[in-house]
Amino acid sequence: MKNTTRLAVIALVPAVIALTFAPSVFAKAKVSVVGAADYYGLTEFGSNELGETVKGDLGYGGGLLFELPMSKSVGLELGGIFLKRKVKGITSVDESGAIVSGSTDGKILNAPAALRFTVGRVFSFHAGGFYERAFEDGGSYDYGATAGFRLNIPTRAGAFFIEPRYNHGLKKEDGSTINNKVVLGLVGFSFGSSR
Repeated sequence: MKNTTRLAVIALVPAVIALTFAPSVFAKAKVSVVGAADYYGLTEFGSNELGETVKGDLGYGGGLLFELPMSKSVGLELGGIFLKRKVKGITSVDESGAIVSGSTDGKILNAPAALRFTVGRVFSFHAGGFYERAFEDGGSYDYGATAGFRLNIPTRAGAFFIEPRYNHGLKKEDGSTINNKVVLGLVGFSFGSSR
């Protein structure tokens, strides 16, 4: 199975899970369209051949989140966020044979699964896990814990929101002590029931 096919299957999982819920629950679901800024800079990979620190940089992306209500103030949030993640300090050899430093982009699918706790109409927070898969890098993957809070600006159709969240990877590469540490900034609009 090709990496893009695997990623498409991962992206469809939240929709399949949502369709298994009772129609009355699904009718009360929220759908959020999000834009994302992805700061990968807390992850340090050591030094390159020039003695510079190799670390993540600022990337961007977007996606969809689905919140299925479990009670008046708690929901199950599933979704998929496609990210273009950057790493700087990657070295290569130029035409003259000199080692030069630059950056590289990686395309990632982040699939969170978390409980969202709503406090009033303006504030909510979430805690749970995530799974990530890369389009390149041999389809490398990660999983871990996620947490964050959301500030809503209610409208008649739903709510605009901003949401900082932190993802802490738990998978270590072979023999490595590196954990991915990512800060995401989400901005979006949430459609659906306010419960």
